[in-house]
Formats: sequence, C-alpha cells, structure tokens
Amino acid sequence: MHETHALADRRIDGYFAYRRCGGLYATSGARKGQRNHIALLGWSHGAQTLLAATDKNHPSVIAAGQPVKTAIAFYPGCVEAARAGYRPNAQLTLLLCAEDNWMLPEPCIKLGEGLKAQGADMTVKVYAGAMEL
Repeated sequence: MHETHALADRRIDGYFAYRRCGGLYATSGARKGQRNHIALLGWSHGAQTLLAATDKNHPSVIAAGQPVKTAIAFYPGCVEAARAGYRPNAQLTLLLCAEDNWMLPEPCIKLGEGLKAQGADMTVKVYAGAMEL
C-alpha cells in the first residue's frame, strides 16, 4: 500500500504549475533574467499547496531555484507547515479570516510572527469578522 502525505503530494502539484508556467514563459520570448516574475495564489487547501511549493527547506524547492516572485495564500492551514519548519523562498502574504473555524488563523499568525522575526519578506493580514464560506 502506498502511503501519501498531503503536503508532499501538493508540492508536486505546485511544481507541475512551475514547469507549465516555465514552459509557457520560455516560449513567450521573454528575457531569461525575468524568470521569477511568477505569482502563486492559493485558497484554503490550495494555500497549503502554495506553502508546500515555496518551502525553501525542501529539496525539490531548492532544486527548482526561485521561479516564484510572490506567493499569496488565502486562509491556509499553517499547523503542518509550522511543524515542518517552513521558510518561504519568495515574498509571502497570508490573508486570514478572523472567525474561520475550519482553517484557524492563530497558527498562521504565530508562523508569520516567527518568520518575520527571522527576516522573511512577508505580510499577515487578518480580516476581523470574516469567515471562510
């Protein structure tokens, strides 16, 4: 039986997007030095994929270089990323719903505070009264 790990599987999804965007980028006639003009957006579970695909501690992320300039995560789950020692390889914005009872904002707030203290280029915005629908 094959055991899967949600973030590891999602990282593969993120890198498929990198390869696809990179292929389109290569055929667009853009200059080689502009490779990192890609932004990733993710909502909820897709935001967790974004975190997995931008974790500079992971070997596949290291191997890809830095194809992403900025990453914007809408109400991600941050518990697993924090546990794994997540560090972003791109500018990161976390947009959180204060009243979310599914993707709790507190772990992301704590993760963001820790990353900022380490010098990460990131923003955490919590929307008061908002919840994930």
